[in-house]
Amino acid sequence: MSEDRVSLTVPSGSVGLAALDALSEEALELVVQANMKFLREHPEAPRFFESGVRYQLDDSDTNEWLTIPQILERGWGDCDQLAPWFAAELRLQGYSGVKVRLVKPSARPEDERVRHAVVYCPGAARELANQYPQLMRDGFVSHLGYVDPSMMMVVRNG
Repeated sequence: MSEDRVSLTVPSGSVGLAALDALSEEALELVVQANMKFLREHPEAPRFFESGVRYQLDDSDTNEWLTIPQILERGWGDCDQLAPWFAAELRLQGYSGVKVRLVKPSARPEDERVRHAVVYCPGAARELANQYPQLMRDGFVSHLGYVDPSMMMVVRNG
């Protein structure tokens, strides 16, 4: 597969965590845009939850933000790869205000730099919570409008 790559290196400590989060969210927005383009050009592509792709934590020191074809080829993705895919689908379904956001995970409080990518979309979150109440009960959908597609994929795929 032919690929174009974009690399961003930020020396550790050169910017504060808030600025780094904002920069990362802007980069993730580019991945959402690339995924939307792919989905428009490939209507035969599997939908996110039917794709068979699995969530797998990538514990490397680098963030590699992949697009849908790369995730499908590999068969798995981390939160910052799966969230832009789900966000792209939601936007193409007509939801407005959909954004990938980085949040501090409660599972790894010892590292202040670790973030977890989720999708902010109040409309979709309400519909998912109404359709599947266990998603809200399990914390995969929040009353604030956040959806955790990575953990939903874990439940979906077992």
